[in-house]
Amino acid sequence: MTGRGARVCVLFGVLAALGWAAPATAAQPGNPDQVGTDYFLTIAARVCDHYTDISANKARNNIQESLRDLGPDTLYRAGELVTPAREQFMQPKCRPLSGFRFTLGGGISPKKVIGSWGSLSIVSDPFATAIVTEDSVPDRNGLGFIDTTASPIQGATTIELTSAEKAVAAARSLVLQGGTPTDPVLDVPHPQTYAFGALRCSDDNVNGDNVEYARYATLQHIYCFAYYVVPPPTSGTIVITKHVSSPAGATQTFSFTGNVSYTAGHDFQLKVDKGNDASQTFYRAASTLSDPTTFWTVAETVPPGWRLDDITCTTDHGSPVNRDPARPERVAIGLIAADVVHCTYTDALVPPPGQLVLSKLTTGRVGTFPMTVRDAHGKVVASTSATTTAPGVPAPADRGSIPLDPGTYTISEELPASRRGHWEQTAAGCKAQRHPTRGPRAAELTVRITSAQGQVCQFENRFVPSGSIAVLKTTNEATGTTSFTITPLDDPGRQYVKTATTTAPDQPAVARGDSTRRLPLGRYLIQEHGTASRPDRDWVLVSVDCGSGPRPFEQGQVQVELTRDAPHRTCTFVDAPTTIAPSPPDPTAVPSPGPTPPAANLVLTKRALSGSVPFGGIATFQITVRNTGDAVAQYVVVNDVPGPNTQLASSRPSQGSCDERTPLVCTLGAIAPGASAGIRVGLRAIGPPPLINLAVVGSGRLESTLRDNKAAARVHVRRAGRVRGRCAAHPAC
Repeated sequence: MTGRGARVCVLFGVLAALGWAAPATAAQPGNPDQVGTDYFLTIAARVCDHYTDISANKARNNIQESLRDLGPDTLYRAGELVTPAREQFMQPKCRPLSGFRFTLGGGISPKKVIGSWGSLSIVSDPFATAIVTEDSVPDRNGLGFIDTTASPIQGATTIELTSAEKAVAAARSLVLQGGTPTDPVLDVPHPQTYAFGALRCSDDNVNGDNVEYARYATLQHIYCFAYYVVPPPTSGTIVITKHVSSPAGATQTFSFTGNVSYTAGHDFQLKVDKGNDASQTFYRAASTLSDPTTFWTVAETVPPGWRLDDITCTTDHGSPVNRDPARPERVAIGLIAADVVHCTYTDALVPPPGQLVLSKLTTGRVGTFPMTVRDAHGKVVASTSATTTAPGVPAPADRGSIPLDPGTYTISEELPASRRGHWEQTAAGCKAQRHPTRGPRAAELTVRITSAQGQVCQFENRFVPSGSIAVLKTTNEATGTTSFTITPLDDPGRQYVKTATTTAPDQPAVARGDSTRRLPLGRYLIQEHGTASRPDRDWVLVSVDCGSGPRPFEQGQVQVELTRDAPHRTCTFVDAPTTIAPSPPDPTAVPSPGPTPPAANLVLTKRALSGSVPFGGIATFQITVRNTGDAVAQYVVVNDVPGPNTQLASSRPSQGSCDERTPLVCTLGAIAPGASAGIRVGLRAIGPPPLINLAVVGSGRLESTLRDNKAAARVHVRRAGRVRGRCAAHPAC
């Protein structure tokens, strides 16, 4: 912490040493004062009686580090920021927790801390900032100003980032974890008291682990909420291993189901590669031995042509493992606290005599693949198809076993067509031998069938999507580094991360990082996470153009859609140094108690003040931005784009300033609910008609809709006494 907040902490530290106790909120930082970083983080902790009292994050997978599955799905949209009102609505049964400690770090450690609480992720390069929740702290707006009209946040604390923490946050690497790197649930000061439930921070609420990124985008104050279960269940460990006894060197993917995984289908896959065993480890809550419904279950889905020969389970401390005679592939584990249960499933490839068994495995998508079997003379002797229902899970052909006379046969497959991309064959093989294939055409397999021994063959295919997104970054007046995340709206658990560093003002730089060259068609949210440069310089997003001119944006984010007709998008984000001081909170913007937080709604209108102008004359347009929402719209920016036959003559905003170059960028600051701001723009007609003026508006606050953030107008242009263009005000130009 720097500036006034740091001095206050030192003062109270001295007083505490003398025996004086400060009130609960005494050490909280004040309003932004341009002395410290003016970047604030509010962390709140909650305790819950049951895991089902806690809403899950977007992705339910084995990254989820709670010992049991959580309750309802999240209500947050992709890119939406964590808010106290939404958290209270999602977890009404949980209570504030004061005195809980958190740690900020510069990254995520590759190691996890394992104990009675299970296995929890921790930060790397921890900062020394003391973060301990208090009884209550005042709420703040997105710029860090204390909101005296809002209810205090219970069981929370607010810190002002130090310069080092702000620099890491600007590089999108600032991470928060519960507890300390050696004690993530504070088991040392509070033995067997807390179990991890969930953590959500800023816009990072994808995976359910004990670390989340603190990302600021266009705001200077964000929230993190952490949830813990009391009393905690003690944990144990379940290890599932897949072993193939024959043939030697087998490569095969095996699917398992049960409640040891948090995936939607309660399944996971283990791939034996070239005969090497495959394993997965699960840290789960101990069972109640008198209640079989709390036992952890796991069952193998035996692939076609394979036989499950054995399941061997060992325990360190005697956890009961029950087998179901009606389902020999299933085990139920009564997990004892601190025990390790290791179950090994052993399979062998046993094709039926004189028969052919076919299967299919796909990655990327699922599909139906016709297959044809021909004899040595090329005659078709069998036709079938295989339909996959889940990526990475083998699916049998429609004809389970194809009886064939002894001889040599050729198997071919047909790759289905898709407008979303194309299929490639990646491997094919028999006898559990995987042979990679290359090239645009699917390879054929040649097999020999004997009366005593049949064959089991599998084709593998990968779906290659055809869309792409490129991001360019431009900074005005100076240079800096900006990070971005790209999130598929249909799959919010998947994110692509990119970073761009400009080397000269007004020169675009390509954002590099995760590849976004082969994406499924659909809608994507691009989120800018702010620009980092000198410690004393802050930036504001002023323009986003994805190929069809400036477009509305909100809180550093825009949505793009990859379609069949437009599968490739290039979006340019332009930042400028902040010139408008933040405004204090709006007293009418009280957080909503319901699931939908208050939002701004900017409505942009434009009209021409004269019906026509002579060639060389100046047409005047009035742009009005009105906030019809119920929250303050911060960092409002208007982009005005004169047509190709015009020249900017003047611009006069009612508040803020305009940069006097084209396209015109006007930064208007904050617009309160019910308020408006205007810009009068003069354009000189210097070319053939018509004279067209387009404007869009964006802000640093989420809006209820962006459909009314764009407007345009046209005027007549006259030459030698006659009209050069037939035009009128038109809002849809």
